Amino acid sequence: LDYLASPTSIIQQAQQLAATTFGADQTWFLVNGTSVGIHAAVMATCRPGDCLVLARNCCDTWYVQPHCDEQLGVAHGVHPSSVQQALDAACSAGKRVTAVLVVSPTYFGVCSDISGLTDVCHKSHVPLIVDEAHGSHFAFDSAFPQSGLSCGADCVIQSSHKTLSALTQAAMLHIKGDYIDTGRVSRALQLLQSSSPSYLLMASLDGARAHAQQPGIWEEPLRAGQLSTAKLQELMRLQVVSSYYVGTRGIAAVDPLRITVGVQRLGLTGSQVSTILEDEYGVVAELATQQVVVFALGIGTTMNDAEKLVAAFQNLHQKFQDAPALAHQLASERPPSSSRAGSSQADDADILQLSVDAGNSLQLMSLRSAFFAKSVRVTGAAAVGRVSAELLCPYPPGVPVAIPGEVLQNETIQLLLRVLETGGTVTGPSDPTLSTFLVVAT
Repeated sequence: LDYLASPTSIIQQAQQLAATTFGADQTWFLVNGTSVGIHAAVMATCRPGDCLVLARNCCDTWYVQPHCDEQLGVAHGVHPSSVQQALDAACSAGKRVTAVLVVSPTYFGVCSDISGLTDVCHKSHVPLIVDEAHGSHFAFDSAFPQSGLSCGADCVIQSSHKTLSALTQAAMLHIKGDYIDTGRVSRALQLLQSSSPSYLLMASLDGARAHAQQPGIWEEPLRAGQLSTAKLQELMRLQVVSSYYVGTRGIAAVDPLRITVGVQRLGLTGSQVSTILEDEYGVVAELATQQVVVFALGIGTTMNDAEKLVAAFQNLHQKFQDAPALAHQLASERPPSSSRAGSSQADDADILQLSVDAGNSLQLMSLRSAFFAKSVRVTGAAAVGRVSAELLCPYPPGVPVAIPGEVLQNETIQLLLRVLETGGTVTGPSDPTLSTFLVVAT
């Protein structure tokens, strides 16, 4: 039944149908998620010694700063002028930039100005790669933001399992134009993907494409998103990311099916609100941080789902408006901090700012060199000023604060400890307790 690494029959036909649907010149099915597509795109555009420009929220690279929303503690879009500055800075430093990589939409549903970014990149003869993991549905209705391909991006990678109906791990990589060598993409994928790909995953990609094309199938999810956003905006203690944000904070568009709600005015954390919604109202959030709760609507979302979400927030809003002392009581029940990190709570804005500042950290080794170098395990105090041998990423928001090759700062270590102590997660460390850190041996 054909061969994914070199398709000639049914897989090739399914990929061609997908390419036509999404507006690509060529499409590849992925069985290792969007991640493998990004790896292949980078391998196809960057050789050893080349420079990749990307935002920290997307690693040896040249970083461009996305807009940081301190009120919500999240990173939004990347402005074209920021990419231009990064390209100019890299050029002045003698770097050869061979690709720019941005995430659009973000996990929080906001899109960058891909048309503007494409113009900037192409003026420098550099391809634009878009991580569109959360935007597979954009191609199917004019009510959605424009897709990356329709805005001129050279390569777009999508997690079809996130916003379409494909099975988990199933994704697609699309190429349009001649900025990227499609032969190198195919060769990279042959190296990176399984030689025994699941036909369940591949069939689900073809089925998800056909499912999303059914007439009228997006009408009810869109109405549900519109109702949810409009009703939640009426609640004064909530801050909802909506089309009102377009034109600010690096935001060119907002996905109507991704609802990000700032809840700090309730006097509760996003995690506490998420728990209450699930336990008391049967409403399950996609993601919760200290300051926001995110809801992902999809192809199967109904108006009943939206009404349930709105009613839950209306009840919650009324409860804490009438009884602010209850919010204070719940807030006081947050996990206590131990003496080793002080008593302050890990705040999303602090984490985000540290992540962005880390893009300017002293990098003494490339990520590759640090990864393969001999390493030793030391205490947190002894790790300060040493070169990290591991990637350290607080989640949420999922933006690295240290990568292999960067010098560890005391502020970074203390914040990571606070993240753990306040119920968060840090991915990447070899010691999950952060009692010790892996650093490059001297």
